This record gives sequence, structure tokens and C-alpha cells, in this order.
Amino acid sequence: MHRLVHRRRQRKLFLFFTVLLGGCAVIFCLFLLPRISLREQKEISQPTPRTPQQVEKSELPKEKPITTFKPPEDYTIPVICYHDFREGGKHAYWAIPPKRFEAHLQMLTAMGFTFLKMSEAVELMQGRWNKPIPRRPIAITIDDGFRSAYTVAYPLLRKYKAKATLFVYTNAIGKFGLSWDQLREMVQSGIIEVASHTVSHIHPKRLKKLNKDAYRERLAYEFITSKRILEEKLGITVNGLAYVGGVADAVTVEMAQKAGYRWAVRITPSPMTVQTNPYLIPRYGVSKQTTTMVLKAWLSQPRYGVACSSLP
Repeated sequence: MHRLVHRRRQRKLFLFFTVLLGGCAVIFCLFLLPRISLREQKEISQPTPRTPQQVEKSELPKEKPITTFKPPEDYTIPVICYHDFREGGKHAYWAIPPKRFEAHLQMLTAMGFTFLKMSEAVELMQGRWNKPIPRRPIAITIDDGFRSAYTVAYPLLRKYKAKATLFVYTNAIGKFGLSWDQLREMVQSGIIEVASHTVSHIHPKRLKKLNKDAYRERLAYEFITSKRILEEKLGITVNGLAYVGGVADAVTVEMAQKAGYRWAVRITPSPMTVQTNPYLIPRYGVSKQTTTMVLKAWLSQPRYGVACSSLP
């Protein structure tokens, strides 16, 4: 009898402890375990901060490289040189009627040419171009800075969505040439870039009469001063120069480089090529005799380096 009672007590104690342990397990699962899991998740989602020295260079974001396009060896860009836009008058050899200039733009647009500024043409030829290479590029330039560049050429360029480069000599600005306000307006439009045509527009024939030292000194003054004035007045960087008279020699090229120019243009009937010296860029000089048909012939003759297959 005594043994039976003892066994019943053991069973009750065993049952009691079993229920007690089960209750503790339930409480642990319901209340304590979720808190521990949540804390572990936070620790996982928030890694320990690392010092800059611990961050590897390979983990830093990399800048996307700029894709540049290099033209083929036989690629050419014709550069056209205009001066004044008016009907006749004195010293009108380098002037063409406004209607003819518009006819030129109409024809070039119809032929599918892409108009570039000179700086863009240089970038393209030097392999620094980050856009698709145009099939038919052309660059229009206007020398001297006559008022007709603003009153005639500028509205027509806007009409045909054509870009151009304007070479001005600073002594004429605000006097018998363009005003500073007109130049600023054209630059701000984005279709005109301004470059240097020296200070006084003194012709090389006159400079050749000077001795070598005086010749170099005068060139340095003309090139450096005009560049500085244009940059200060217009708030731009002037990289280009047009040689007065469209001619250049070894000394003018050297002085242009020393003055800080990156490229320069002259006048000779041939296109710009990949091999062209950037300080001796050729241009076709337009005169009163340059009709639309003459201009088209320039752009179609293989002796000038423009591929006939790419033109109508």
C-alpha cells in the first residue's frame, strides 16, 4: 500500500514538471524568440560601419568612360569662308548678295550636310568627338565681323538651323563692325562661335616689311591681345584664329601656338582632312563669283578630296 502511494506521488510530480516545462516552452516561443529574431535581423541588415580605409577602391562607383569616335583616314570636312553679305558697292569682291547666301544654305541643307562650328570640326578630326560621326559635315566661317554678319547671315543661319564660326578683329568692334552686344547675342544663341582675326587686321604684306624681330613682336601682339580682349568682353574661351589675308608661314604658325590657340585657318581651295595640320586648316574662299553651282562643283570634285559617292 505504501509503495502504491509513493508511485502516485512520483507520477503527479512528473506530470507537474512536464506541464511546467511545456508552459515555459510556450512562453519562450511566444514572447522571447520573436524579439531575439528581430534583433538578429537588424544586426544582419545593418552591418558594422567601416572606416574609409576599409573601403576598397574596387567597391567605389566607377565613372562611365566617354565614348569617342575617330573618323576614317579618307574622311574630309569642307570649310567655307564668307566675308560680307550685300549687293555690290565698293570693295565688293568678297561680298555676296543675301539671296545667294540663302541659296547656298538651301542647297547645303538639301544635300544633307551637317553644319559644324570650327571647334567641333577640329574635335571630330582629332578623335575627340563623342557623338555619332556625321555623314556629310561642313563648316561655315565668316571673316572680319561686318555688320551684315548679324543683320543678314545670323537670321538665315537660324532659319536653316546652321552653325557658323565668326572671326573678328577687335579694332572694328563697336565702330564700323559689329557691336559687343550683337556678338554676345550670337554667342548665347549657341549657333555662333567667335574666334580671333587679330587686333588691327594688318595684312601680311605690310608686316613682311619689318625686320624679323619686329615681325614676330607684332604678330605676338596681334594674336595675344585679340584673344585676351575677346575672352574678357564675351566671357568665352577663344581657341581659334584666322590668319589675315588667309595666308600663313612657319613664323605665324609658331606664334599662333605660343599665343595659346589650338587651331588656325587660312584660305586655300581644299577640304580639311584627318592629316591636316590644325594650324593650317584650309578653306574655300567665297567671292561675288561664287554661285550656287560653283559651290556645288567645289564640293563634288574629287581633286578637292571630297568623295563624290557621298554627294548627289
